[in-house]
Amino acid sequence: LEGYVVKFNEAATKCSGYTLEEVRQKPFWEILVPLSERTQVKEAVLSVKSQSLPVEGINYWVTKDGRERLIHWDNSMLTGPDGNIEYILATGLDLTERNLAEDALQSREEHYKSVLENMEEGYYEVDLEGNFIILNQAFAKTIQRERLELIRKNYRAFLDEDESNELFLIFSNMYKTGRPQKYLRINIKRKDG
Repeated sequence: LEGYVVKFNEAATKCSGYTLEEVRQKPFWEILVPLSERTQVKEAVLSVKSQSLPVEGINYWVTKDGRERLIHWDNSMLTGPDGNIEYILATGLDLTERNLAEDALQSREEHYKSVLENMEEGYYEVDLEGNFIILNQAFAKTIQRERLELIRKNYRAFLDEDESNELFLIFSNMYKTGRPQKYLRINIKRKDG
């Protein structure tokens, strides 16, 4: 309850770079918590006798080699036979790689959106029912509609019956075979008819 490490499993060693021998009987915030968060973490731990710790939270650990790891914590209290709190059990999940992957994915997604928006050619995607789910401004401009007017609308609303049936067969064939249709010419009804 004073914040001194008494147990440290293999996952904690792998994540931090420290062994149990290096952290045993030392306040964990002096070793593992970034300087900017030490006071806050220390106060939270030392106040556990009078109030509960946050049950869960996210903060950084500083590794032995100085890197920061983003950790999601679940904390619980272990009580003795008399019902008094004896230990704080902190279980952490290292989110560092997942966080980096999410950042990279978001960056790629922003790049993808930028490419679509800056294309001069019309671009759209439909769901399996044929409803527009993604389209760029060039496509909306081509058929003289606002983008919001088109989202979730079915492509058939902008084609005559023959064109609609032909496009349905093409989409159906692409879905069944997984092969793209490279060249396709269809007439789309613009707003002006």
